[in-house]
Amino acid sequence: MRHHRLPPRKEIAKTSLGSEAHLAWSYAAGVLEVLPGLRAQGAMLVGLERTEASTPLAEALAGGALRRPLCLLMGNEVAGLSPEALDACDTVCHLPMRGLKTSLNVAVAFGVGAYRVAEALLPERPAPP
Repeated sequence: MRHHRLPPRKEIAKTSLGSEAHLAWSYAAGVLEVLPGLRAQGAMLVGLERTEASTPLAEALAGGALRRPLCLLMGNEVAGLSPEALDACDTVCHLPMRGLKTSLNVAVAFGVGAYRVAEALLPERPAPP
């Protein structure tokens, strides 16, 4: 059965300007289904969630606590990561917040977190000609 929100979709193609054709993807009904396979491939599982024991993401990156390959796990905007997903993580990091709110929209949080991880762990690419 095909889920109506899965690619290919014209909305994704329009927004991504064709870049969706260059990314491999797969579908799973839940995160716990894919974590064992990622771990078997050597991926470090990093939850991006503020908990009492979480470390600031920048601190974990600067201290060498994170390594490639890395899978950044994001939770629901209201409920966060499930306790089972948190338990499966090798470590849990958070983005420090300013002001009264304690969380970001999940898409924004992923963008910030993924950018910081890529900046720290991926080699620089030469500028295009």
